[in-house]
Amino acid sequence: MYIDESYLQNAIGSAKLAALCPTSDELAAVIAQAHAETETALQNAGYTGAVPHTTYATVAACPAAISLAAFGAFMELAYGRNDLELPAAYRAYAQKLDLIRTGRMEIPSVTKSVARAVGGVSFTESSSSVTVSDGSRPQIFNRKAFSDGGF
Repeated sequence: MYIDESYLQNAIGSAKLAALCPTSDELAAVIAQAHAETETALQNAGYTGAVPHTTYATVAACPAAISLAAFGAFMELAYGRNDLELPAAYRAYAQKLDLIRTGRMEIPSVTKSVARAVGGVSFTESSSSVTVSDGSRPQIFNRKAFSDGGF
């Protein structure tokens, strides 16, 4: 898991946490939302090894940068659900998800899937002979055309 109640209590204090999420059900729901936001950002950036949040059995096992990003997501969601503006002191944490998502923040202890990373590509081998069927248009750029020197 990326964050839990104990992590949040240590970060902002029990009183503030109780004011933002008065019941355990509300707290669990906002933590689940923060995990979902963080998982999405990590997947978009190619950190598929850190997804889902259950990859880490405890918050202590989770890389600190991921927990910090999940904390930022939690704060944004918790303040938003109470129709409160996120205090300036927490805005930098809330921006960490965008930094991860766009590849501007690296998480050194987690490997990236190159194909899933920002700007990454994935391709497969294709046949050098293309057949046209059912009125489809023929492929113009293929291995055969390039190897024959047609271009």
